Amino acid sequence: MPTTDFDKIIMENSTDMNNSRAMDEEMEPSLEAQGKFGDDGMLQYVPSGDVINPAEYVSLGDGTIRACQFLRQNGTVNETTIYSFFRYSPTQTTLSLAGTTLSLASLFITLVCYITFPTLRRLVSNQLIMAFCGTLFVAQCLFLFGGMASSVSQNLCRTLAAFLHFFWLSVFTLSSSIAFDLRRTFGSNKTIRVSTASRKVLLLYIAVATGIPLLIVVISLILSVFIGDDIDLHYGNELACWVGGGKANLVVFGVPVVVLLAFNFSCFIDTIRGISHSKRDSMTLHEGTENRSNHQELLKIAIKISSLMGFTWLFGFVAAFSKHQAVWYIFIILNSLQGVYIFLAFAATRRVFDLWRGLVLEKTVDTSLRDSSLQLRDRSTSSSVQKTSI
Repeated sequence: MPTTDFDKIIMENSTDMNNSRAMDEEMEPSLEAQGKFGDDGMLQYVPSGDVINPAEYVSLGDGTIRACQFLRQNGTVNETTIYSFFRYSPTQTTLSLAGTTLSLASLFITLVCYITFPTLRRLVSNQLIMAFCGTLFVAQCLFLFGGMASSVSQNLCRTLAAFLHFFWLSVFTLSSSIAFDLRRTFGSNKTIRVSTASRKVLLLYIAVATGIPLLIVVISLILSVFIGDDIDLHYGNELACWVGGGKANLVVFGVPVVVLLAFNFSCFIDTIRGISHSKRDSMTLHEGTENRSNHQELLKIAIKISSLMGFTWLFGFVAAFSKHQAVWYIFIILNSLQGVYIFLAFAATRRVFDLWRGLVLEKTVDTSLRDSSLQLRDRSTSSSVQKTSI
């Protein structure tokens, strides 16, 4: 990526560039270093590898850059380094917008399929997948509008940040509910049994999946109102409609997500192991093609299940801590397209295609029969009229 070098960077203690005070004394030698601009406006401080958002620095016009301080006086990294999510450069924002738009379209089609055909939502896990798709759809829609809300109204931005916090946490808790239900049904320590669409079981899953995020968000909101300045916890600012600051973001969002991802991974491994054991026990021992076919089928099942587990978010944590832009791009591409993966795994299948074809043929036959019936009735009426005239 082409870059532009600059000669000197002035680091300041204030995190608000509009209120930062000028430094009267000469800079320490350790603070004077080469840096690079990226095409997307991101500024890289070479000695530490830190990447600074365009909103966090200003150019003084003389080859000097003034940025928020992230170093101590001895040049080492400060403990208050911010690890953040959803703060993208212009190029990353465009990429995320494109992927999220495709994801929303895919989720919409998937939801239409599940709503149209009752057979697709017969099991509890199927209904949880439907709820997961709906929640992810809302979360991604809110994410798209998050950038605009900060420029419209600060109160709107705070409200949107709280809803974003709730819906993204709900995406993960619903994902964990699906993982638990699949493990309960297919786990290696269980005999395979059908997870019937029990209303009580479904309501219990939904209650847990929405109750945990609601509790976290309510507690976070209360803390942000009363002691938000002391613990650097707030909802929405001039940069993004999201929960912050850095460490608070990590505690109220990052930690719950890591715990849920670890739970999902455990359930995923046990579920795949259980399905593998079941197939191995039920099949006749043959060499060659049948074994390869069995492995391929198991791989397809694993890919389908993994599309719901949120494992792509691991790249987000790596990117937030490592601050490598390449990892951010991998995270943005994989994560923004989650709805596409779900569509390919659960809606773009032979079974769903056959259901749509059957529905279209049924409608076509019904229309033809109705037209034929109308024609016969018209002919009968016309014949009766002619006889009456005679």
